[in-house]
Amino acid sequence: MKNKYLFLGVAAFLALSGCVDNSSSSTSAPTSATTSVAPQVSYIERDAISNLGVNSHGLANDVQDGVILHAWNWSYKTIKENLRAIANAGYSTIQTSPVQQSKSTSTTGSWSSSWAMLYQPVSFSIAETSWLGTKAELMDLCAAAEEYGIKIICDIVVNHMANDNTGKGYSERIGEYEPKIYGDLETYFHQNNGSTNDNSIKAVTQGSLSSLPDLNTANTYIQSRVISLLKECVDCGVDGFRFDAAKHIETDEDGEYASLFWQNVLGATTEYAKTTYNNSLYYYGEILNTPGANRSYDSYTKYMSVTDNRASSNYLSSASSPNGLKSALNYYFSEDGKDAVLWVESHDTFADGSTKSISVDKINKAWAIEASRSGSTALYFARPEANTAMGDVGTTYWKNPEVKAVNKFHNKFMNTKEAISIQTGGNFLNERYDETNNLYGAVLVQTLGSLNVNLQVKHLPDGKYYDQISGNEFNVENGVLKGDKNSLGIYVITSDVPVIEPTISVSSRTGYFYDTYKVNVSANNAPDGIDVSINGELNESSSSKVEVTLGNDSSSEYVVTITAKSGDVEVSETYKYYKIEKKAGYVACAGLKDPTGCEIYAWVWKTGEEGHWERVIIEGNVAYVKVEGGYDNYLLASFPIGYGFENLNSNSWNSKIGQTSDYKVNEDKIENSTI
Repeated sequence: MKNKYLFLGVAAFLALSGCVDNSSSSTSAPTSATTSVAPQVSYIERDAISNLGVNSHGLANDVQDGVILHAWNWSYKTIKENLRAIANAGYSTIQTSPVQQSKSTSTTGSWSSSWAMLYQPVSFSIAETSWLGTKAELMDLCAAAEEYGIKIICDIVVNHMANDNTGKGYSERIGEYEPKIYGDLETYFHQNNGSTNDNSIKAVTQGSLSSLPDLNTANTYIQSRVISLLKECVDCGVDGFRFDAAKHIETDEDGEYASLFWQNVLGATTEYAKTTYNNSLYYYGEILNTPGANRSYDSYTKYMSVTDNRASSNYLSSASSPNGLKSALNYYFSEDGKDAVLWVESHDTFADGSTKSISVDKINKAWAIEASRSGSTALYFARPEANTAMGDVGTTYWKNPEVKAVNKFHNKFMNTKEAISIQTGGNFLNERYDETNNLYGAVLVQTLGSLNVNLQVKHLPDGKYYDQISGNEFNVENGVLKGDKNSLGIYVITSDVPVIEPTISVSSRTGYFYDTYKVNVSANNAPDGIDVSINGELNESSSSKVEVTLGNDSSSEYVVTITAKSGDVEVSETYKYYKIEKKAGYVACAGLKDPTGCEIYAWVWKTGEEGHWERVIIEGNVAYVKVEGGYDNYLLASFPIGYGFENLNSNSWNSKIGQTSDYKVNEDKIENSTI
């Protein structure tokens, strides 16, 4: 049932609700508020939405009710290692990257050169050779996640399969995993239908996306293979699926191009999960901008939630532009948002550069607006760093204190009404309230910086409140919310006395060094100081900052555990650093991901001159590159096992399966590999 939805422009709102405005003499709020509070320019109210509540960890029982962490390119093992932090940050669900076998045989590489391969599958089965790990590791992750009450949903690519190395045609590797499909391409793929566009149903649903072979998803054998894949994931403990390019898979309402793909695939998978494991699955599909060709969102939302990237874009643009805030109030296809999946940025917008340069401060302001909402679920994209390797965690913005506070607010207030006001000065205020259960709170985002708070509220009762991010005290008196600013311009305001957890910062989260290595450690909100242990022994205690020097003994590995303390609350994080041998005439590139799973060689060259291949010495996860002869630069590249040095020539570059960035030769410095 659709929930009550009311949008009022300025005049209508003033007439119906008596909203305070400096020009109005008739108001339901106390007169004292009218002289100190900026007028609201628009207002929205929605009733509470029924939901399945929270579990014992304070996380939503249903994916749509909570928030999702997009652990992009993280391996299953990496996700498992971070489950405690993910749960503590308030995420109810984790989304993995695509689980199918890709056309690449590599398990190493930097994200920038490798991520797109995961969207070029050659099978309808869980990959055993992947950056993400093995099927057994996925099962292990799902079991561990269940202990935290976290759902695992997997990205699935079933609109298309991989092309060949020319960027056209069909990958020969499809024949290795799906011989029946590869043996009858004309039956199982759409033929000669051009590229996708929104001009016609045929172009949307039958065309080729980015030169990738478009599957004939109306074919019952293709549907059976997709069902097999989804059931395999369910057997591993997966709780739901995100369907890549769902817009480009036809529905039953597409006329001569219609099919029963969604009914058959989701129906069979839902029934299997229910009867076999008593598990209810969650589905959502990627629909960018519109379904295209005047098609309806309803054709999809009767089966799944779908992305609302236009609303998401408004949130991001509104985070620094008060003029855009009004447009941020509405979903594009859903009255109450209960079928909508929002994001501030996606892996596509980050990878293509659209959002990559946007500051994390702006990203997190948009997230606070987005994740404060009722009905919709929101997905936080975990950005990689420039040199993050496939399988690894990149940045840790996803667990910033302000993100964590907003996530926990979202979970706490999931079944409450919302009232959003846009107030002069670029203030977005979302009041969430439940009069029956005496539950009240608000999220405030100041889009034009950070100022002391003095705003009109409509539903927060008079009394004392606290900002859950800074710990600052706020008060509501006569319908006016007042409090001191924090440094972020993001406020999560409830009556709960906050427990401000310490946060730990280190100058580097890993490192490789020859002699000694310094790590600067600091902590915020740690009044009782920090302890630093090295290899299990307490090394340093400090009030808030300490510089730790590693390498003054015979150890080759240093496990550094940092504990920040605030009363009874302690937060610990662990990092690893490595001391390696220096070799005369060689430079070192450390941190190889799979040194036994591929052949690794180096291309060395003098600036402005032709290069040549050099063998490298592999010791553990370190590659030593010989640079005698005055070379200025080198680059590591990995090749399939058995490729062999004798096969290398100037044309070998296209055969590589991974590469690092270009490095300058410096025998005193150790570079970190991404392969």
